Amino acid sequence: MLLCMSYRAVIFDLDGTLLDTLEDIATAANQVLAKTGFPTHPAVDYREFIGEGVARLMQRALPGTGQERGLVEACVEAFRTAYALNWRVKTKPYEGRGTKPD
Repeated sequence: MLLCMSYRAVIFDLDGTLLDTLEDIATAANQVLAKTGFPTHPAVDYREFIGEGVARLMQRALPGTGQERGLVEACVEAFRTAYALNWRVKTKPYEGRGTKPD
């Protein structure tokens, strides 16, 4: 039996799949770290930090001394604000994806 379903929306996870968002994520996270007095990281390091959500991203980016729950939560909120303002500065489709063939 074939079921026909009606959908009102389709959601795609473009982050890191079709779009290279690493630079903008790193920039936003580094802004938060710098404002809170913690060392920043090269963008390439964020490849290891990304995954399992923003809270895990900030936990991984913060040094061991910055793991207090309240601080992580504050950093998550600050990251969301920073990223919302600048999420498309350097974000681009991965080469060969999301582009029309010639």
